[in-house]
Amino acid sequence: MSSQSPSNTQPESNDSFREPNAMKRRLLWLMGARLLVGTLLMGGTVVFQLKSLDRPTHPTENVVFWLAGATYGLTLFYSSFFTRVKKLQLFTTFQLSLDLILVSVLVLATGVHESIFLFIYLLVIIGAAVLLYRKGAFLFALGSLVTLGILLSLTMVDKLRSLPILDNVVALHLPEFFYILTVYGMAFFLTAFLSSHLSEQLRFTGEMLKKQQIDFDNLEALHQDIVRSLTSGLITSDLKGQIQFFNRSACEQTGLKWHSLFGKSLIEILPDLRPFLERMEQGEKKYWRLEIPFQRPDGEMRLLGVSLAPLHNRHKRQNGVLLLFQDLTPLKEMEEQVRRREKMAAVGEMAAGLAHEIRNPLSSLSGSIQLLRTELELPQEHQVLMDIVTRETDRLNNLLGDFLLFARPKEIHKEVIGLEASVRETLHLFTMDQRYDKISVRVNIPKDLKIEVDQHLFHQVIWNLLLNAAQAMLPDEGEVRIFAENGPNGVWVEIQDAGGGIPAEIKERIFEPFFTTRNHGSGLGLAVVQRIVTEHGGVINIEDVEPKGTLFRMFFPTGRKRYQLAFETHNSSMSMADLFASRKLESSESLPDTEDILESEATDSENKEARTSDTSS
Repeated sequence: MSSQSPSNTQPESNDSFREPNAMKRRLLWLMGARLLVGTLLMGGTVVFQLKSLDRPTHPTENVVFWLAGATYGLTLFYSSFFTRVKKLQLFTTFQLSLDLILVSVLVLATGVHESIFLFIYLLVIIGAAVLLYRKGAFLFALGSLVTLGILLSLTMVDKLRSLPILDNVVALHLPEFFYILTVYGMAFFLTAFLSSHLSEQLRFTGEMLKKQQIDFDNLEALHQDIVRSLTSGLITSDLKGQIQFFNRSACEQTGLKWHSLFGKSLIEILPDLRPFLERMEQGEKKYWRLEIPFQRPDGEMRLLGVSLAPLHNRHKRQNGVLLLFQDLTPLKEMEEQVRRREKMAAVGEMAAGLAHEIRNPLSSLSGSIQLLRTELELPQEHQVLMDIVTRETDRLNNLLGDFLLFARPKEIHKEVIGLEASVRETLHLFTMDQRYDKISVRVNIPKDLKIEVDQHLFHQVIWNLLLNAAQAMLPDEGEVRIFAENGPNGVWVEIQDAGGGIPAEIKERIFEPFFTTRNHGSGLGLAVVQRIVTEHGGVINIEDVEPKGTLFRMFFPTGRKRYQLAFETHNSSMSMADLFASRKLESSESLPDTEDILESEATDSENKEARTSDTSS
């Protein structure tokens, strides 16, 4: 992959600091070893002097004390610069060089070739191998050989043998000089070779471990990223069903917090899994795909598609249960919409022929009644009967029109229109109806807001919702509020009344055709509204508002194909209810005041009949 997550790059970014940190740790070990050697020298000298109190103190014993003190002082000096030094390799070389000088002084003070401290040269070489690797080891092996050669040559000079520090040293002859130098030279370089080889092997092993650790960290980070990015819920449990791991999607889809899941039993969360877990606990190695209802903590029911499988370790032994699940509620809603459309398409074909057969005699009946009224002079009681026949004929004709619009909607011809102007056209007809004199309407729509809809069908939606809102408030006075605003991918339109609200037991059936709670209602008004909104690729939702009233909230997408919105909603694991819940509306009291629509009365009965004819079309 060309890109890496931040978690993947973190181990590699830390690797640049590992080598200096390792060098500092080795330096600390060197400083500690130096203090230990100095302490042993001082302690050994003190013990030797206490056992030899009856003899005078030799000058070399005082030199040992001074060297031990110098070791402590240098260590203190190194510690003061330890955190501020940038060039660690140069600082290490400086310390080892001073150590080589101190060892040489100690060897000189304790008899040179007869000194028991010649082995400390080997410690300096080993320290160089550990800190500076092969090159440093051979460099200090050569330096140790050179300094030892200088010390041995001093014992062969007669003028220097009179010094107190060399008065007890046995003089060397030339063959002995070369013999000692050869033996110790071989020891120095052999120690340098072996110790540097081991140090290089340790460094190579350490680098391999670092690379493996980085690969392991990257693999672990990748695993965490994959699990965290899964849109499906993932839960693992032991063989007894106790939850051990879950990802973020599991919490989001169930609505449970992490402390509500961890350590709980799967059966407590999903009781329907009990028989399958029992069979799996008995050793049955089988995979199941289930659909299980689940109630979230907020009371909302969801349908989960669950895949249940045994979890195996690297030895292929079952040590738990793996549960993958996805919220199928949005998908089921889509399937229900498709089934409803197919059903309505079939009903529409049948309704078209039926409505045609009914409308023809209705038209003849209506025309005949109107002709008789104009040509015959009938008494008043007969005129009333004529009015009843005309009115009921018109009502039946309107009912057939609504039914056809619901069962077999017209082809949609979308166009971009001004939303505010379109709503006010419908309001003009509404305010002319004397039945709704007590109802006022408040509009809050930006004048420049555009919407892409079929204008005729959109008028039908607004008209039906206005009638529904007005009838919900009558016979009392009330106010209808119409609000609209532009959203990220479409337009929100809301119509709110101040009626008594809709009982919870019938809210699920409010959009069903022929379902009504009014004595003279057809039950098609809201069903037609939902059908038209759906045909536009949008969605409609109904909510209760405080202190009383009902809010119809609609979303009309722009430039979307039919059902594309629902498809995207399903892919994002959101239901239609989640889509509406994601938009936080202000309370109705916070809506800005606009001019009220003036109400006018219609006194001419012919105009009223014309309006009725227009709205039914």
